[in-house]
Amino acid sequence: MVTDTLNPYPVNDTSAFSFGIRPWGRWGIIALQWKQKIDFDKKMDGGVVEFSIDSGATWQNTFNNPYVYNFYGYDTTNRDTLMTGEYAFSGTDSNWRDIWLCFDYSYLSTTDSLALRFRLLTDAVDSNKEGWLIDNMMAHVTYIHTAKAAEKVDKLTVYPTRTSGIVHIDAEKRNEFYIIEQLTITDAMGRRVKAYKNCPTRFWIDLSDQQDGLYYVRVKTNFQEKVFKIILAH
Repeated sequence: MVTDTLNPYPVNDTSAFSFGIRPWGRWGIIALQWKQKIDFDKKMDGGVVEFSIDSGATWQNTFNNPYVYNFYGYDTTNRDTLMTGEYAFSGTDSNWRDIWLCFDYSYLSTTDSLALRFRLLTDAVDSNKEGWLIDNMMAHVTYIHTAKAAEKVDKLTVYPTRTSGIVHIDAEKRNEFYIIEQLTITDAMGRRVKAYKNCPTRFWIDLSDQQDGLYYVRVKTNFQEKVFKIILAH
């Protein structure tokens, strides 16, 4: 896919293409792979990658999303927030990049389907740039992660134990159905401040909207349940 083989991308453009992937397993990782070059007016124009798990009724941005297992291969300087407030690929990268976007299959098996959408966003100024070039798009199912990770001593970890907001939950992948069934955060008084259900085994939460202090993170998978202490200090 290319925005145009001869001309610069048009102004005020919101064109997009989308496709669906229906999960057919209960565990593993589904990895979408493609090659891309980009040539956008930085921060003003860009390409947004989104996913839907409710047949397109709602769409979520794949950048900075805890339900995305991994998203890598691009130059991080080309990940930016547009003037519209949306995260997107922006700026210029003339190298063909091998991009990987990964989702936890156990998590997806609890949803209706998976749909992906690639959407162009441009403003009213003609920047005379090429736009978004995408090629060789493929979908894989794998039972080990595409980026090799070090073996964990503890099979379920929550970190950092002292944070200004972001807390990561990471469970080692299993060769079987594995999901965080319940994730509950309570304060020192036992009051529940956040709760989630049916999350991927690599997930993160943001406590930056809470007051400083001690919090308990209770993680219940379909195999085990543990409680972790977290200190929040802005």
